[in-house]
Amino acid sequence: ALDHQIVYGRVKIGGAILFDETTGNNNKYLHRIIAFAGHEIEEFEKFYIGDDEVTVLEGDGNVAEITDSDGETSDRYDGLIRINKHLGASDQVADSDLVSESSNWTSLHRLNGIAYVYIRFAFSQEAFPNGIPEITAVIKGKKVYDPRTEATAYSNNPALCIRDYLSSGFGLNEASTAIDDSRTITAANICDEVDTLAGTTRYTLNGAFVTSVTPYDILGDINLSMGGLLWYSQGKWRMKASKWTPALISLDEDDFRSSIAVSTRHSRRDNFNTVRGTFRGDETNWQVTDYPEV
Repeated sequence: ALDHQIVYGRVKIGGAILFDETTGNNNKYLHRIIAFAGHEIEEFEKFYIGDDEVTVLEGDGNVAEITDSDGETSDRYDGLIRINKHLGASDQVADSDLVSESSNWTSLHRLNGIAYVYIRFAFSQEAFPNGIPEITAVIKGKKVYDPRTEATAYSNNPALCIRDYLSSGFGLNEASTAIDDSRTITAANICDEVDTLAGTTRYTLNGAFVTSVTPYDILGDINLSMGGLLWYSQGKWRMKASKWTPALISLDEDDFRSSIAVSTRHSRRDNFNTVRGTFRGDETNWQVTDYPEV
C-alpha cells in the first residue's frame, strides 16, 4: 500500500505509478497510470516530460509539442504520448480509452477520490533513447471549505488549509464544532490582504506531503507559511496569522525593577538583523533557491 499524497495550493510534483501494462504487437504500447493526489484537485495546469514542458496538449490527449528549458520547441512525441487527466471527483468514471485498450482495466476501475493521469506511450527507440521518461505536473490542489462564504473551492490560503487538515480524515478528523471559525476567518482575512507592490496576497501555501508524515510536522509546516500560531483550548482549535499591530501598552522607567545597565560595545554583527530564506516556484523552475538576503 502507498501513502496518499496531499496537495495544497499550486506546486510541481510527481506521482506514484499504480498500473503498468503493455499491449499490441511486440508490446508496442505501454499503458501507465500515475496517481498524483489522494483527493479531488482543481486542475492539472502543466505537464513536463523529463525537463521539457508540454506546450501543446491536444483535445484527445496527444502531446503535439514540447518546449525545452532553452525555449526550443519540438514535436518529437507527437503521436507517441497520450495523456488523459482525471481530477479525482467522487463520481468520476473509469478512463474509457484504457478500458477499450486493456483487458485488465474495466469500467469498475474508477479510482474515485484519486487525481491521476493515464498515459499511453508508443514504442520509439528514437524518441525514447533513455527509456520511459518521468512525467511530472504543475497542479492546483485541494478544494477547501471557507467559513466566510460557506463554499468549498480551490484556495492556497494557509488558514483555510489548516482548517481543512484539522477536519479531514487524512488529518485529525475533527468535527467543525471543534474549530473556532471566528479565529479561522480572522486569520484567513489576514492571509488574503494585499501586501506587496506587485499586488500579491500576504501569505499563501503551496506544497505537498504524504499521509505518513506526522500531524505535528504537517501542521507545523503549514502554520509556518503564515508565521502564525495554532493551539487547542477549551475544546476548540484556534489559530492566528502573523501581522503587526499597534502597541497596547507603553512602558517607562517606573516599570523597571532596577536601574538601567548600559553596554557600550557591540560587535557589528550584533548591530543589525538579517532575513534569509528560500523560494520555489515558476521563477526558479520549481527548484528550491535562496532569495536575496535582506
